[in-house]
Amino acid sequence: MKKRFLLLILAASSFGLAANAQDTIKTTGDAPLVLSGSVDTYFKTDFSGKPNIPTSFANELNSISIGMVDLGLKKSVGKASFVGELSFGPRGQQESIPNADPGLAYVGNSTGVAYSSYHIQNLYVSYAFTDKFSMTAGYMSTFIGYEVISPAANFNYSTSYLFTNGPFQNAGLKATYAFSDKVSLMAGIFNDYWNVYQSGGKVNTFGAQ
Repeated sequence: MKKRFLLLILAASSFGLAANAQDTIKTTGDAPLVLSGSVDTYFKTDFSGKPNIPTSFANELNSISIGMVDLGLKKSVGKASFVGELSFGPRGQQESIPNADPGLAYVGNSTGVAYSSYHIQNLYVSYAFTDKFSMTAGYMSTFIGYEVISPAANFNYSTSYLFTNGPFQNAGLKATYAFSDKVSLMAGIFNDYWNVYQSGGKVNTFGAQ
């Protein structure tokens, strides 16, 4: 009876070790592909009865209007990671799409881009050299200010005048060093023009945060 009881304990211990080994294998692998997204709609009115000092987004008056569909994905493999984010809809066009303002629809324009309904918000790769130091290259939401195009990430649905007059995205290469969980320093070089996928011929803009 004692032998059987001892064998039963050994079998249970072996099962526990096997289960722990399987859990370790699952948690030490690369992170899965993470998908995210949002959709938005809005109603806006003005007591003056007409548009009054509009910003870059959500300016339709006395109308139930759509914003945009935002789709994002993120994947990490070891120390490297990739982020892609694409939006569709009025909020992601005109002012926010590089090279897609109304003037570019006129005859003689070389780009041929007018009112596209899609927009690449983020498309970049990062590499973490250490737990504190990493580098990122690509096209990304601006580091200037506290707002981005996607309303789900903003404190207010409407955007400020500061955001309207600043860059929405930056393309370039940046390095980030984290001194602690709350304090970090970022510095990088960026294309000479804001809000464009490609440089106008120079990468000569410095930025830090």
